[in-house]
Amino acid sequence: MAVPLASVVEPFLTDRATLTRRGLTDGSRAGYRQDVATWARQIAQDVGRLTGEGEDPLALLTSDDLTELNVKNAYRSIRGREAASTVQRRVGTLRLFVRWLQMEGYLAVDPTLRIEAPERPVRLPAGWDDAELLRLAKVAWDVSPGDSRRWPARDRAAFALLSTTGVRASELCSLTDRSLRVEEDGEAVLTVIGKGNRQRNVPVPPEALRVVQEYVAERDDRFGQPEHGAPLLRLSSGRPLQRGALNHLVDGWIRRSGVSKQEGEAAHGFRHTFAKGLIRSGVPAPAVQALLGHEDLKTTGIYVKATAADVRDAVLVSPSRRVLREVGAADVPAPSVPARPCRPRPCRPRPCRPRPCRPRPCRPRPCRPRPCRHSPCRPRPCRPDGRRPDPGRPCACRRVDCSGVRDDGGMTTEDVRATIAEVEQQERELVLSSFTNDEAWRLGCLLVELAEERDLAVTIDIRRGTQQLFHAARTGTTPDNDSWVERKVRVVERFGASSYLVGLRAKERGTTFAEQHDLPLQQYAAHGGAFPVRVHGVGPVGVVTVSGLPQADDHALVVEALRAFLA
Repeated sequence: MAVPLASVVEPFLTDRATLTRRGLTDGSRAGYRQDVATWARQIAQDVGRLTGEGEDPLALLTSDDLTELNVKNAYRSIRGREAASTVQRRVGTLRLFVRWLQMEGYLAVDPTLRIEAPERPVRLPAGWDDAELLRLAKVAWDVSPGDSRRWPARDRAAFALLSTTGVRASELCSLTDRSLRVEEDGEAVLTVIGKGNRQRNVPVPPEALRVVQEYVAERDDRFGQPEHGAPLLRLSSGRPLQRGALNHLVDGWIRRSGVSKQEGEAAHGFRHTFAKGLIRSGVPAPAVQALLGHEDLKTTGIYVKATAADVRDAVLVSPSRRVLREVGAADVPAPSVPARPCRPRPCRPRPCRPRPCRPRPCRPRPCRPRPCRHSPCRPRPCRPDGRRPDPGRPCACRRVDCSGVRDDGGMTTEDVRATIAEVEQQERELVLSSFTNDEAWRLGCLLVELAEERDLAVTIDIRRGTQQLFHAARTGTTPDNDSWVERKVRVVERFGASSYLVGLRAKERGTTFAEQHDLPLQQYAAHGGAFPVRVHGVGPVGVVTVSGLPQADDHALVVEALRAFLA
């Protein structure tokens, strides 16, 4: 039964949207309609029915016109003038349309059986290297005098989100004020609605968060408080930023910076750069797949081929963060988290365990009384044998903000500054060429050997990203040491520096780590012993931690092991 194509296209699209598993977005619906219209226009032109530009080709054809001969002739014309990827999509749409016509009884024979869609060319994603990304960033941060059409704060926010989250251009333009939120632990998360209306959460680094917050403050001053669900990025006129305007903006950055551009790509180049940077930094392909919102891991595998790098376990180590620091978004203050109230706990005596330690003059030092206002700490005198008490164990009050380790309170300001300079120099020197699982094992074994030679009761922990690669607890350690390890590691991951250096910097300012950053001491401990593992050309990828000695000795043991490992 012949039926006009114009009368069945909308029912076909409605069935695709409501009866299939994935459904149809508005963009996909428009794409299907355009593909069917392209076939109808070519067939109508071939059979001589299309005479004017304004005619609707769907109204000129019926289902009986979809013969094998007409479809083959139209296919030859379409394949000769359009890209292979476009032809592949149009053939797929026609097959879906023809199959639907058959199921509805409008068509008896499938005219597409002898048509084979062309192979889609495999084009490796290009993107930009770190130097080119820095040139783009400088252009985005540059403010040209007299250019009233640009909105520098908005441009910087767009650059920060594109380069550090890898979102698509359409996803960026569809973000609202509710898409970006800061969790209770201080981490910023971007909720993105991707293809197929699939939702995913993408972490936003502090450098990018600060840039976006500066833009939002300026936008609210200009347009007032936004309504519920208002777009995050706007034009200077107040209208939402559309994909065409975003690509035009990125094209301007590319033109003024002089970097190369892959044909047909503008804002999407940031997505390629983000993905390749993660793969080079050792992030597993499934993690990159989750961040990019790919449905199939094979799509993410293209970036593995493009980088030609070994996939190592790491997480969220994008080089774009360093680019933002170099153009002025560095030294981002950590988002504040309200400190938990202090709850008094009674002191519980704990027996001392005989433990040999390195010879050192006995210096009786009481526990610091300041943090424990509710239950006084028990002073810890020297043992009868002349050795110091166990320094790696918390004081008897078990307060997490009472360090229980040797306090460097006797250091003068000059001593603190000299130690800061020494630790900073150590972090600059102790950089590895790579950091594989086997290398982490060798480093951990080296630390164990040093501890055995000196009979030190320490806990050793090495991790890369979120994966723990090595963990050892010597005789004499307790679960408290594992807690100290976790708290020290969080300091390194948050501030990108050794835990000893973070605590010394607070001491130099005449305050404490807790007072300066307002972070819960139950989760963070700025005491020596956790040292960042840096890789040339990548940055920090992991942490090596020692717990059980005075904080300066914990730090010194890690440094000694790293020097021996690099020797």
